[in-house]
Amino acid sequence: MGSLVVWGNVGFDGEEWAVGAARRYVRGLLEGEGVETGEALLVVSELATNAVAHGGEGGFEVVVAGGADVVRVEVSDSGAEERPRVREAGEEDETGRGLTLVEAVARRWGVRWEEHRTTVWAELERRSASPSVEGEAGR
Repeated sequence: MGSLVVWGNVGFDGEEWAVGAARRYVRGLLEGEGVETGEALLVVSELATNAVAHGGEGGFEVVVAGGADVVRVEVSDSGAEERPRVREAGEEDETGRGLTLVEAVARRWGVRWEEHRTTVWAELERRSASPSVEGEAGR
């Protein structure tokens, strides 16, 4: 895989509005690197939502890093009472699918669980962003 370069990291309040702000932040970083954003936006949405719901006080932090063939998204918070894990959500359940989705799109993912800090990370295949139709017409 090679070494990763941190493209950015930022902290957010632990409020629901911060999930959208985290998505916009990650989109801006990835577009600046010419990287396709879809799966990374799904991952940051799910991980940030979990941080808001389960992370306790203090908000959460997003770190985005990249290498030649990988994009890594990490979300850290002040720690949950239980180690984050994939759950089997029932048909009628409104929650419990986030890490299942992350697992489905990530090359690999994991958890660093410390006494006062939980970090969930996911590594995705790095794909170049497709040029826009507008960009193609202007050539």
